[in-house]
Amino acid sequence: MIAWDLTVFYRRGDTGGGQGLHGLSNSDSVVQAARDAARAAREWADRTGSTIKAVPGRLLINGVQGPIDLPGLDGSSSLDEVAAGAEDALHQWQVQQRPAVPEYESASAIEPEDDGTAPRSVSRGGELTVLWQDLAATAALEDVAAGATDDDLDAAENHTGYQWPDEVRELFQLQGGGIEIVPMFRLLSLDETLTTWDMWTQINDDLRERWPGGSAPDEAAIRSAPAGSPAEVFIPDL
Repeated sequence: MIAWDLTVFYRRGDTGGGQGLHGLSNSDSVVQAARDAARAAREWADRTGSTIKAVPGRLLINGVQGPIDLPGLDGSSSLDEVAAGAEDALHQWQVQQRPAVPEYESASAIEPEDDGTAPRSVSRGGELTVLWQDLAATAALEDVAAGATDDDLDAAENHTGYQWPDEVRELFQLQGGGIEIVPMFRLLSLDETLTTWDMWTQINDDLRERWPGGSAPDEAAIRSAPAGSPAEVFIPDL
C-alpha cells in the first residue's frame, strides 16, 4: 500500500493557486499510485470547477520520497501516460539521493571508534540559535524566510494537541522553511509541517478502518520501543 500526496496547480475564474491532495493506493506499484493521484486531481477539478494548469504537479510518495514532477494533469495526457513516467522519475530521484563515494574510499569503510575527543554538535534550547548564527556567518543561510511567532507556534501546538520540545519551537522561530541545510533535505515551513501531520494522521484513521477488528498495531507498545524500531503506523506525538 502506497500513500501519495499531490500538489496541483490550478486556475479558478480570475484566481489560482496550489491545492494539496492525498490518498492511499491499495497497490504497492508507484505507477498505480500515480494513476490514482492523477485521477483524484481530475475529479477534484471537476468537483470544484477548477482548471488544472499545464505545469507539472508535484507528487510525494509515502511522505519521504520525492517530490517528483507529474506532468499532464491538465488533460493533455491520459491517466496511463501521466502514470507511465512516475516510476522512472522516482528512480531518478532515488539515484540523486545517493551520496557519491570517492574512488579511494570504500562505501563500507569501518568508522573509527569514538575516543571521546571528537567534536560533537548537540543542540539544546538556546544553543541552536548560536549554531544557526554560526551558519549564517558562513553565508549558508541566504534568503531565509522569516520564522514563526510564539502565537503561530502556540496555535500549531493546539492543532496537534501535543506540547512541542523547546528545540523544535526554536527551530521554527529561526526559519520559515524552504532551505537545505543538508543537501537534498529541505526544511519544512510550519504550515507544511502541519499539512504533513494532518495527512499522516488521516492516513492512520483510514488504515484503522481497514484493519480487521482487534488486529490494529498496539501504539502504546510502538511508543515504548527503542528509537529506530520499525513502526507500522504514524505516531502523531513524534
